[in-house]
Amino acid sequence: MSGMDEIKDRVQGEIRAEKLVEYARAVCDVHSPTGQEAEVARLLQSLMKGLGMRAELQEVEDGRFNVIGVLEGRGGGRSLMFNGHMDTSYPFMLGVSGRSGMLERPLPSKVVGEWVYGTGVDNMKSAFACYLGAVEALRRAGASLAGDIIITGVVGEVEGSQVSQYHGSAYRGFGHGTRYLIAHGGLADYCVVGEPSNLMLVYGNCGAVWTKITTHGPVMGSYRSSWDNSAIKRAVGVMEALQSWRTAYLSRHQHPDVELAVAISAIEGGWPWRVSRSAGHCSVYVDVRTLPDQPLFPVMRELKGLVRSLDPQDSDFHSEVDFYATIPGSEVGMEAEVVQAVKQAHVTVRGQEPGKRFSQATNDAAHLRRYGVQTLIYGPGDVKPPENQQEIGECVRIGNLVDCAKVYALTALDLCNRPA
Repeated sequence: MSGMDEIKDRVQGEIRAEKLVEYARAVCDVHSPTGQEAEVARLLQSLMKGLGMRAELQEVEDGRFNVIGVLEGRGGGRSLMFNGHMDTSYPFMLGVSGRSGMLERPLPSKVVGEWVYGTGVDNMKSAFACYLGAVEALRRAGASLAGDIIITGVVGEVEGSQVSQYHGSAYRGFGHGTRYLIAHGGLADYCVVGEPSNLMLVYGNCGAVWTKITTHGPVMGSYRSSWDNSAIKRAVGVMEALQSWRTAYLSRHQHPDVELAVAISAIEGGWPWRVSRSAGHCSVYVDVRTLPDQPLFPVMRELKGLVRSLDPQDSDFHSEVDFYATIPGSEVGMEAEVVQAVKQAHVTVRGQEPGKRFSQATNDAAHLRRYGVQTLIYGPGDVKPPENQQEIGECVRIGNLVDCAKVYALTALDLCNRPA
């Protein structure tokens, strides 16, 4: 057995399931919906310092902080970033009946058999446990790294954007924290983002164009109004036209590993508290997914042209089209060094090659790749518990935590010892 093989074995042996569970539960028990990430940032800063890392808070806006931890290498090697968002995807809990209720605080984390439950544990707080566990194992094993390991916890990754009456930090997501991070020096040679992937290589993700389409009509007593002039009827016409456009759009933009989507996800109009008045406006909110090599502006132009074609020429009431969130799709080549390093580490840990897939969801990998950082999605989440398990909420399998932390540690041992 070579010296490097011995180090790899020692590093894997230092990955401790109970410690990973402890980290995961600690992070999950701190409430951190989008806009309220400060407390969990401070917790992660403390945990990183406890591992001998230099850790600082980076103020993104008043009361919101990214956290950046650095384990410095001896010099001359390449750097590897582990990036993750601290905001939780769901500030509510879906009950067995299918009805949802808002959570003022997260449900307490718990262990049920081979599973850890907790708010945000799947997306994606469990990844922080693996980042920390990997660094701890490397240090315990006495592994020497030439390059730096950087752990970044960012605010506002969850898909969400300010629009209409929805303003404030709770609605500033869509990569808000990572965009600030990389614009202020938060870069590395490589990056692994621990978004839920069930230990598969997620090499690409879709982009998105979010659009608000508002129709207008006369305001008068509803008992005197004409349905033909109604803003709501016009909105129905827009939605019907969008469904036809969707079919053509999906046929023109195809990918072997992912199916795009066009979704009408929200409608607002009229005054529910005074239905004796006709709706003067009705807004339809649309989510269009795009491919990595697909420019966004042609999609925007098509949508605007479609809506304009529906407006009667002789009407004083014209529709409005507003684009309030855009993010490009992106992908990394399967031959990229970061992909090959994670792939080899996975084979070492699990004895077989990992699967690969392409994600419909947007994520922060897109922003990092635009700055030239080789970035791969690989994380412990996205595993469904047994059907006979009646617990509620997000969960992750403990075995996935252990294997993921091992893969992260071996990936760092490889990439951070490559000459810069």
